[in-house]
Amino acid sequence: MIVKNTLQFLDILISRSLGFRPKGPLFLYLEITRKCNLRCEFCNLWMVEKKNPELMGKEMNTDEIFNIVKDAKDMGVEIVDIDGGEPLLREDVYKIIKEVNRHGMKAVLATNGTLITETVTKKLLNSGVSSVLVSLDAPVPEKHDKIRGVKGSFKKAVAGIKILRKIGKDGIKIGINSLITRENLELVKMAKFAGSLGVDGIRFLPYHLIYPHNLYSLQNEKLFIKDDPEINKLEEEIENLINFIPKTSLYTNSIPFLRGIPDYFRGNSVVEKCYAGYLFCDINCYGDLMPCLIKHKTLNIRNSSFKEAWNSGEFDKMRREISKTRCENCWHSCYIEPNIRMSPLYLLKNWRNVYQEIRSYLNV
Repeated sequence: MIVKNTLQFLDILISRSLGFRPKGPLFLYLEITRKCNLRCEFCNLWMVEKKNPELMGKEMNTDEIFNIVKDAKDMGVEIVDIDGGEPLLREDVYKIIKEVNRHGMKAVLATNGTLITETVTKKLLNSGVSSVLVSLDAPVPEKHDKIRGVKGSFKKAVAGIKILRKIGKDGIKIGINSLITRENLELVKMAKFAGSLGVDGIRFLPYHLIYPHNLYSLQNEKLFIKDDPEINKLEEEIENLINFIPKTSLYTNSIPFLRGIPDYFRGNSVVEKCYAGYLFCDINCYGDLMPCLIKHKTLNIRNSSFKEAWNSGEFDKMRREISKTRCENCWHSCYIEPNIRMSPLYLLKNWRNVYQEIRSYLNV
């Protein structure tokens, strides 16, 4: 399996450099619902049910998702990241995870953690989930609950993590996704808190005004870090985090990614070479395939298949457009971290371990 996926990794690297179409991506980000039980300040997917209720009945059914999973296996996908909305609101989420696992791929579940109980954890364990990523934005309830829009969400998420650790034991890897906004710049405290919960890793994600889940253009600019004193404070905090992490057993973002966050908030981040549509891609709950969530062009697969859409001339055109574009103001960790590790300089220095690094980061 490792040899096979390493060969596909090399195929992707060569295809991106020469403008060819790779056999398939290694990583698939699969949104299975837009239902959500929180009211996050930075996201308005939860508004879909109220503003466009007709869309709730148009989400892909179990069989359609199973077809995607089967194609993903045939195309060489190794990790399927299942997210939403809140994926645990779908009753068939365990069947979906089990199907991913049955096809020999790793299933990663991204959740807000508030619905995790002992029963849910046992179901996740039985389904064969590889890792669970829980959103936790601050080490104190007040800040987290404010960002997530529901009082008590911190308490429930922390309780969920503890249950995962207790029942999942070594069977489920546990990670934390923590959003960086102007309201929570204490990254070291957050990392220490994560360590105290016994999780395997913590990933920091800077807040984006072009956050892909802002469907109704209701971006909360108050969360964005734009004042020089705040950015300088964040820069200092990041250096403290870089010095702190080696003293722990936590896995976290790469140093190039962390040190690039202040430049992103200053408006100076540029991605010279993106592997969207090559190394990874997204499919939303309506069956829209896209190289990444930032690019608005999509190709619906419900009347064809994931494999056919991936191999289509239309998706090739999307790839070519990305290859000619210098992406600005994007520092999404799920895209940038793989891109950093695919850069020539990084590959030259870390060629023995780069593929394993990408796998480990996405499967924390």
